Amino acid sequence: MSDALQLAIDALTIEDVSIRSMTADMADGYDPKFDPDAEVLNVQLKHVVSSFEVVDVGSEDQSIELLRVFIDLGVRWVRTAAPDAGEDPDEPSEIANEVAAIEAVMIADYSMESSPGEDALEQFAHQNASFHVWPYWREFVSNQCLRMNLPKLVLPTRQFYRPPGD
Repeated sequence: MSDALQLAIDALTIEDVSIRSMTADMADGYDPKFDPDAEVLNVQLKHVVSSFEVVDVGSEDQSIELLRVFIDLGVRWVRTAAPDAGEDPDEPSEIANEVAAIEAVMIADYSMESSPGEDALEQFAHQNASFHVWPYWREFVSNQCLRMNLPKLVLPTRQFYRPPGD
């Protein structure tokens, strides 16, 4: 672990995880409740730390700085089909047909005891923030699948790796 990252870890405290925006939809005419192949659809995941910023919140008397990290997350269900016989053989051999998708931009807010510097904040945003957001995303996807009659999907857990001696 870099010294800059350790500075950020020491200076930041998680305050909140929230959803900034979300979409959940199914393809026209698709009904997972009556799809005999719903359990064998391919699942694709998206997970991108898109940006971070330092924001001042509070009043003039008591202002605090927050690190705000934005993470784009998504899951989609696709059915793959063989291409038509007349298609170009140099093209990919399967065509993905999206039948459902759930996406969200989630925000992790951290209070800053001190400013560890831009490099440290960037390392923290890209290496640590996802671990704090991930349990909320797992729960959101699980519940949204239930509400949409999509096949049950339990995303894998994520755990911090701490090298021996740290």
